[in-house]
Formats: sequence, structure tokens, C-alpha cells
Amino acid sequence: MKRHSTLAAVGGIALLAAASMTLGSQEVVAADHAEAPGASADPAADIADLYAWHTEDGKVVAIITFAGLQAAGAEAAYDRDVLYTLHIDNTASAGGLTVGADRVSNSNDNESDIQVNVRFGQNYLGDWGVQVENMPGTDGPIQGAVATTIDAGDGNLALAGTFDDPFSFDFEGYGATIMNAMTSDGETDVDLAFGSLAQFLDPDNKDPMPQPAPDFFVGTNVHAIVLEFDMAAALNKNPDGLLQLWATTSRISE
Repeated sequence: MKRHSTLAAVGGIALLAAASMTLGSQEVVAADHAEAPGASADPAADIADLYAWHTEDGKVVAIITFAGLQAAGAEAAYDRDVLYTLHIDNTASAGGLTVGADRVSNSNDNESDIQVNVRFGQNYLGDWGVQVENMPGTDGPIQGAVATTIDAGDGNLALAGTFDDPFSFDFEGYGATIMNAMTSDGETDVDLAFGSLAQFLDPDNKDPMPQPAPDFFVGTNVHAIVLEFDMAAALNKNPDGLLQLWATTSRISE
């Protein structure tokens, strides 16, 4: 099972965890795309990132991405035997959170109070669809075709499909920088191996214009499950207006 978490504050408190978007700002902290062989061997169950934020019209938007680094045009990695769960802890209090200089301490129970379950399936023609159960603000399961916005009424929406990966990162330069730092000779500037810095590290370079960094993710897609649901229903009268969200995947085994 792969798990990523985020603390999503609806009432003005914004905290970050493994993969999150702060509520009330546009700062994004990403989790991972390239992992240990065990996780990468099961792309459909491999969570890449979890994002969450609230909207001005009283909705929470949560996005779970999985099966990243897929070549554009490749067959989608949907799997009927994988269960995706968005967990919502709506009993946490702001008093249980302590923000320190280098860590966030959380003494809340951190138990999942609402589990939004998502699964994929195929019809007899081989077309893929998605079903969402227990989404706050809905009366029952909702379902529809992938790559199609599913309207559950009252502004509650769901969408699942493959999307162009929004990341732009010089992964090769990152790895080279780490290796350089591990064998550092005290010359910090030569440790940096990012492609976008090459021109500045070259004493013979006369071009003042910065060059774009190599993008390791160009031409790749990521799968995503997008859920937009009623904030009040998710909070369930939490006096601090605080939600803690995290996502898990599990696989049916025979």
C-alpha cells in the first residue's frame, strides 16, 4: 500500500505534509514521481501526489495522481483491482497542531472519519468508467466514463483520466548535484549541475539571458482523480474548520 498525506485547513490554518497545496495560497509542494522499484512495479497503485484546497463557493477540491511518467499516447493504467481512498479526518482541532521551526507536531487522533472510495471498471465493450462512493455532499455512489466530468449535483463533481504532467524538473541535474555534493572538495559552485545553471558556471559564456532547464517530465502523462465536494458536509460542524486529508491505495489479492 502506498500512502501520502496532506493537512488541509479550511478555517484559515494552512499546514504542509508530504504532498500538499496550502489553502489560502498558491504554494505547491510535490511528493514524488520516481520511486523505489517496489512501488514503480505497480503503477496503478503508485500514488504520485495529493493536492487539496478550498474554493470561495464552499467546496473542497482534492486531486490524487498516480501512475506517473507515462509516455504520451500510451495505454492508460486503469486497474479494476485497485481501490483508491481519500481519507478525511474532520475531528482534528487547531490546538492539537504545533508548528515548530523544522516540524509540525500533531496530537490529534488522526483517524479517518470519512473514506471516499474510487474504483475503475470496464463495460463489455472495454470502455473504462469510474465510480466514487461516499463523497461528502452526495446521497450515494456516482459513476461515469473516464475523461468526463461527472456531475453529482449541488456543485459536487468528479473527474478521472490521464493528463499532461505539469511538472518541470531537471532530474538528471538533480542527481548529478547530489553526487557532486557527496564528493565535494569545498568548491560549492561546481557542485551545482543543473542544466539551467550551466551558462552561469561557464567563465567563457557571454550570454546574459538564462536558458530553460532540461525538463525530465516533458512528453509524459500522469493519471489523476479529481474530486470537488461540499466543504460543510466534510467538516461536519468542526468548530475549528480543520480537515486532515490523506490518500491510500490497496489492491485486491487472490
